[in-house]
Amino acid sequence: MSIKVFILHADIDRFQMIRLEDDDDPERSPLRKDGSGFEGRRFGDSWTPPSVYPDMLAHEVPDIWDLGGLPVLVLGDKALDVLYELVKYEELLPLPMDGEAFTLVNVLNTPNVLDTEAVESIGGPTGLITKYAFFKRRFNGFTLFRRPGRATGHLYCWENTDELDGSFRHTVLEHGLTGLWFEECWDSDVEVHPFNAFRAPEH
Repeated sequence: MSIKVFILHADIDRFQMIRLEDDDDPERSPLRKDGSGFEGRRFGDSWTPPSVYPDMLAHEVPDIWDLGGLPVLVLGDKALDVLYELVKYEELLPLPMDGEAFTLVNVLNTPNVLDTEAVESIGGPTGLITKYAFFKRRFNGFTLFRRPGRATGHLYCWENTDELDGSFRHTVLEHGLTGLWFEECWDSDVEVHPFNAFRAPEH
């Protein structure tokens, strides 16, 4: 089995994004701009949707929205229909915006797959670049995940290159869902992964 891991990035150069209203009470809202509140824990009945609005209105409307750079996904109806089987075990929270219903995906899956002793940070043209390392044999189950104990940072997904069906990335690409691009950060078949600096794809 060959495993690849990808970082999820919002394609904010092409698509609209969602922002928090500045007057929203930071003590009331779990969506604080520093990302605190999202450490892979469930909110349940304590969830109160914050006030949000769409921004970058000259851009295209995405299927999967970025929410101010926070490590969550916001899905429109089409994306929710396509991805439901892959996200239904995460926490799905209502997030109304401009009279429309959206679904915020609070990713709870925090597997112990990162080989922290082998991870390196090296200098690059835009600052520190992380060279990732993972335990191949620990990957199983849900393909969308986040690092344990991290309120900020990235969302990740992994896929078995021999069985792409059912993986998060493959499903997004297969159905043409917009709003994300995927940066490969690790390949189990590559001894030293040539991880590049943050770079958006060309369109």
